[in-house]
Amino acid sequence: MENVSEVLGKCISLDCLNYFQDATFLETPIYHSLSNRLDLSIQTEKVLPYEIYQRVCHEMKMALHTDIFLEISSKDGSISMADLDLYLNDVVEKNRDLQMFMYSHPFLENQSACFSSRDESKLAAMEKALPLLEKRLSIYGIGMSFICRLDQDDEEIET
Repeated sequence: MENVSEVLGKCISLDCLNYFQDATFLETPIYHSLSNRLDLSIQTEKVLPYEIYQRVCHEMKMALHTDIFLEISSKDGSISMADLDLYLNDVVEKNRDLQMFMYSHPFLENQSACFSSRDESKLAAMEKALPLLEKRLSIYGIGMSFICRLDQDDEEIET
């Protein structure tokens, strides 16, 4: 199988290509002629920053004139909370079953990404949907642990 950098180097900019230095294909890229889509499954050292993931997909789409499905498997599945929030918004926007996470901004607590809510019914819905969210985020190589908790902070925030 060809080197990831060699294949992607024909389609994406050098600053994006730097994120794929030690990347490997997990399987041979597959082109679906009926849907005009190219599926790529790549293993990287780290999760790509959200902006880079989006740029890579866009640049490949423009260069190849086809839709791109880029699945990332990363050796280090952790990511910054800012990028996690961007990936989360993207996943929630595309998956109606995850709408309860809309406007929920994760924060780091005890090495886990934590979602909190003051509404017990929303919290229950989030806990129920957490496995689906983890599955959808894993497509981008995100392999963090996630928890949900009830926010019982009754202090008012001064404005």
